[in-house]
Amino acid sequence: MQAKLLLVANGAQSGFTRHIANLQQEPEHYCAGLRAYYKGVTGMDADNFIELHFFKDFLPGYLWVFPLPNGEANVGVGMLSSAVSKKKVNLKKEMLHMIATHPSLKQRFANAELVDDIRGFGLPLGSKKRSISGDNYMLLGDAGALIDPFTGEGISNAMISGRWAAEQAANCLQEQKFTAAFMQGYDKAVYNRLWKELRLSRHLQKLLNYPWLFDKVASKASKNEALAETISCMLNDVDLRERLKQPSFYMKLLFN
Repeated sequence: MQAKLLLVANGAQSGFTRHIANLQQEPEHYCAGLRAYYKGVTGMDADNFIELHFFKDFLPGYLWVFPLPNGEANVGVGMLSSAVSKKKVNLKKEMLHMIATHPSLKQRFANAELVDDIRGFGLPLGSKKRSISGDNYMLLGDAGALIDPFTGEGISNAMISGRWAAEQAANCLQEQKFTAAFMQGYDKAVYNRLWKELRLSRHLQKLLNYPWLFDKVASKASKNEALAETISCMLNDVDLRERLKQPSFYMKLLFN
């Protein structure tokens, strides 16, 4: 069976992405992670906001708690593959240790029950530009390595890539052009919309390599509601997030 155009949206472990599109796993742009489902976790946010926990002893990795509709929670950890190799981190051991002993988690998980097996996975991060199309195909979402480098979230970016893939597909069918050169319209549209945000998330990710600075930022934010709100807004507002690249932001934070 042959097709004029293939939209590849089969996830982070896409065989097509690796073997046909030739997007290779690069440790500096690839996140190793574990995911588990728990029921009975207490203290969840009333509005079902996700939680990202950055514990000093686990940096540059983080632990997440994502509320689920059925009262369960998606709990997991993620860390750059390069850091896992360098630090020789056992992710499963570290995750279970944090859940059992950390003051902000142990009481909340005291009566929680693991619903399924703890599963490992890898996430290709959108921290570098790649070729996400070629002759007769486009890579969408996780298959195109469009995952946010800081939060590990990929659904919104996948939806954005789907929107531009649909427009490119319409152009392809109208012009009857399916070459790699013509497909570049898709790459340009996706990165024009996402690259600024992905690049800034990469800068946030790099901040985790400086625990003393990250700790200072978190400490200040915990005591200053206005600062906490500003940093929270930075995660959603790309223009505000630009300030995180400026040394003056940290100078003001540290000395004012």
